[in-house]
Amino acid sequence: ARASAGHVLGSFPDEMRAACEAVQLAGKLCRATQAVLRANERVQKQDDSPVTVADFAAQAVVSFWLQRAHPSIALVAEETADCLRDGTAEGAELLRKVTELVNTVLAECDWLDAAQVAALIDRGGAS
Repeated sequence: ARASAGHVLGSFPDEMRAACEAVQLAGKLCRATQAVLRANERVQKQDDSPVTVADFAAQAVVSFWLQRAHPSIALVAEETADCLRDGTAEGAELLRKVTELVNTVLAECDWLDAAQVAALIDRGGAS
């Protein structure tokens, strides 16, 4: 099945292929974190919906991959890193965990620090 998926991606335009690869990486990240996610690894937005470390990390991975492959492609995304940089111990710890997750998935191609991860999250312009 993997070979046929690669064959299908190969027939897409380059931008579409990069987007599909970004989503595949984000899915890999989410599956890896599902089993270990703890209740304290999320924040509540103003509308009371939760945002987990996996949400932030997946957005950063998609942002990274698209920016790397096609920097001219704009990204529209839901989250910002504001609560991760709010100066609280909780925010700093969440950003550390998000950064760790991102680097786990991107280990073969790059290593990012917390400021780079936060900037990738903010690239979506949700604020």
